[in-house]
Amino acid sequence: MKNIDKFNEITAQMFSALYEKFPEKVKFDSREILNFQGEFGEYVDGIWNENPELPSEEVEFVQAVADWLMDEGYIKGVFQSYSPTGTSVTLTSKGLAVMNSVPDSISESSTLGQELSSLVKEKSKEEAGKLIGHTISGMWSMVLNSLN
Repeated sequence: MKNIDKFNEITAQMFSALYEKFPEKVKFDSREILNFQGEFGEYVDGIWNENPELPSEEVEFVQAVADWLMDEGYIKGVFQSYSPTGTSVTLTSKGLAVMNSVPDSISESSTLGQELSSLVKEKSKEEAGKLIGHTISGMWSMVLNSLN
C-alpha cells in the first residue's frame, strides 16, 4: 500500500473518532488503529523489551500522521504512538470545519464527519481513506487557487 493511502486511512479513522467525541479529547491507541492485538512490549528487570511482533514501522507511521495533522493545525493535544495513556487529542476549529464540510463527492444531506464515521463503523477503511484524501486534496487546491 502506498504511503498516501495509509495516511488517508489512518487520518479517516482518527478524524472519525475525534468528530464523534468532539469537543472531548480522545485517547488513541496505535494498536487499535493498526488492528494489532498484542502488547507494545514489557519491562524485564528494568529493561524495555519491545514485542518482536509489533509492526514498529507502522506505529511510527501513525505517529508521523498525527504529527503532520498537528503541524498543519487540524488536531491539537499530545499524541504518543507507543503510549495510549499519554495521548489526548481533539479537533481544532480548522479540523472541525473540514469535518462539517460537504464535499462534492458525498451527498448534500451529510457532512464529511458523518460520512467518515459511517464508513469507519462499516469497516470500510479504504473508502474512508479515499474520501479524506479527496477532501484534503480539494482543500489544498482551494488554498493554492486563492494565492494566485
